[in-house]
Amino acid sequence: MTVYNCLLEPKKSAIKDGAVRLAISIQAPNKKVAENIIVGKLWEQYPDNGDSYFKPKIWEDAPGQDRSALGVFNEEFATTHDFDGEKWINITPPTDNNMPSESDIVDLMAIPSRERFAAVLLFSDSPIDGSMYSQVVDYLDNLDSSGQTLEDVDRFNFNVLVALHNNEPVKHMHVEGLNNLIQAIFTQFEKQTPGKAAISQFIKRWLENPGKRDEILAAATDSNKAENVNTDNLQSPKRGYKHTYATLDREIALALRPHPCDQVVLSGDLIDADKIIADDREDFKRWSASLRTTPQILKYDRNSIFGVIQQAPASDTYHFPDSLRRHITSWLEANGHIEEGETKPEKQADATVKNLGDGKFSIMGLVQETPPNPVPEQKENAPAVSDTQAEQARETLTDMGYGVYATQEEPEEKLSERAEKLVTQTEQLAARINADEQHQQAVASVEKSINESPADGQENLALWKRVFRTDERFTKAFAVNGGGTSINGTYMTMLATREFGPKGIGWGVDILEERFDAGAPILRKVKGQDGNQTWDLIQNGSGGILTEQNHVIKIKLWFIQDGVRGEEVAYGCTPYIYDSKYGPICDGEATKKSLTDATKKALSSLGFSADIFMGLYDNPEYRQQNKAEFAIKNASENAEDATRLRQELDDKLTRVAKTLETGVSENEINKVFSSVAREVEVHRKSAEAKGDQQHASYLKSRLVRLTKIKDSRLAELNSQEKTA
Repeated sequence: MTVYNCLLEPKKSAIKDGAVRLAISIQAPNKKVAENIIVGKLWEQYPDNGDSYFKPKIWEDAPGQDRSALGVFNEEFATTHDFDGEKWINITPPTDNNMPSESDIVDLMAIPSRERFAAVLLFSDSPIDGSMYSQVVDYLDNLDSSGQTLEDVDRFNFNVLVALHNNEPVKHMHVEGLNNLIQAIFTQFEKQTPGKAAISQFIKRWLENPGKRDEILAAATDSNKAENVNTDNLQSPKRGYKHTYATLDREIALALRPHPCDQVVLSGDLIDADKIIADDREDFKRWSASLRTTPQILKYDRNSIFGVIQQAPASDTYHFPDSLRRHITSWLEANGHIEEGETKPEKQADATVKNLGDGKFSIMGLVQETPPNPVPEQKENAPAVSDTQAEQARETLTDMGYGVYATQEEPEEKLSERAEKLVTQTEQLAARINADEQHQQAVASVEKSINESPADGQENLALWKRVFRTDERFTKAFAVNGGGTSINGTYMTMLATREFGPKGIGWGVDILEERFDAGAPILRKVKGQDGNQTWDLIQNGSGGILTEQNHVIKIKLWFIQDGVRGEEVAYGCTPYIYDSKYGPICDGEATKKSLTDATKKALSSLGFSADIFMGLYDNPEYRQQNKAEFAIKNASENAEDATRLRQELDDKLTRVAKTLETGVSENEINKVFSSVAREVEVHRKSAEAKGDQQHASYLKSRLVRLTKIKDSRLAELNSQEKTA
């Protein structure tokens, strides 16, 4: 069989707990099987740390390459070798006994990447001798041992080294290119102390735009010159990064976590904050909407954002919009501090979105309550709309998920004119928004009432909870009589047999009554004496007229549960003779259909497939989540199906990532992301319920990655709109 080499990289959060890189070689028929074997061995040998590693990097072994021992994890081999994208390469650093002499020139491409980064950072692209190399090693040791006590310069250098190491392509750059990149970082962040994320983002932009590097450097130089004008009495912003609505959301999530404002934010904290944003938590949504619509909120410092959230009068303040607005306004006026270098925000009217009823919304206080019959001529006397308020109105619509309606169509149009259009568009959306919210609240209230019933109620609802959900594979949509969802009768019979036992022993159906009810007369078109078409009654052959006939059946469904007999009476009805465009039709299977209909009605009264009869299937979000849960449940019984299901989800996440990267509107991006986020969350919860923490952690990381892609694309769209 083929030999596959593998490198396992520990997660950052696990490194501090002692996790190290691992190397292993495996014989397997293909790469997928090799991955499964390696993951199994990892959990077998490190049962408490199986989820501390990223997805294995696996490649096929080739003759003449170095490789680890077969079937055994090797920590030492992983420290002396690295994966260059194709094969193992030897990176054995000089030891104390094998340190180069002071006059020896060190080949920077032959030493570990982190030491190479530090050497270029300290000595540029100058040749490095043994003495200088010793200084590099000592400097790295000092950085690692100083922890949080680093000075600003060393803190910046440490962040640069981490950011360089986190970008895989940088590890393979030659010294000249690496030096150009580091000098560009110094130019970009002159007189600043940015975080690792900001530096990583710049590195990514530098690598992805090789033909625009001169423009990037020119823009950074111009920006630094502009910042140096008349700034003798100003200091750099305390945040250390550009403050936008995206960073505001992350600060809100950190405050809700809750995270102390005066403590350093670690990568694990950011992951938790991103999860709060990705989960669209109710408290986060309401705080974000209220703070985003607070006048000039981006001018307030970080302590003010944390303080206004963490010092709310009650934990449920966010449930009450008016109280939340009053708290934010009063707290910021009394305790808020402006970021150094910013000007004090002027007090403006509260920027809110208020439902006025009757399909009307008030955006930022721009639309006033109007009498039932407003006079159109009074529109000219409406209060003037400022450009600032108009811009905030557009951003509010975007936050509500309707950014496509707030997109600027004509660059030359004034914001004040666009504001009036936004008001009209918002009124048109009011009915749709209210309907969506009401239906989603109905779905949530139904499931909440079931899950939060008292102990006695939970016992009574035990059967209902087991059979409440319906597998979508056994349903079919129909359009007659207003439309709806039909359930396969045999599927419901199978569920009843699963709960009560074989039909006729554990449960059954007794027919109590059967009849045919007459309906409306059936007519036909005939030519009258005047030559025109007219309607005529049809004789039934026994002296009467032909009418519709409906077969009606009354049954008693009985069942045995916990040794007690239960009964349920239900009716079923099916058209037997009815009119159609082809003339009268007689359904010879009406009796069988009526019995099935009555049985399904009786079982639904006991809770079988109650989600359909309660209207939950009318909600697309419920159907998507329900479909994903049944897919996981059905696949769990077959290892091949489970593997296929995971592969399909991976492929879908890859497609969604590409869609998010190329989305053309905020509304499209938010809609695509929210849909896949719900599906991923279903799979993650299922994995956690089965104890599969590795897969749950993997799904969590994929969701965080999609969140970053979404935020990045939204930032690009906002930037394009502002420069249009």
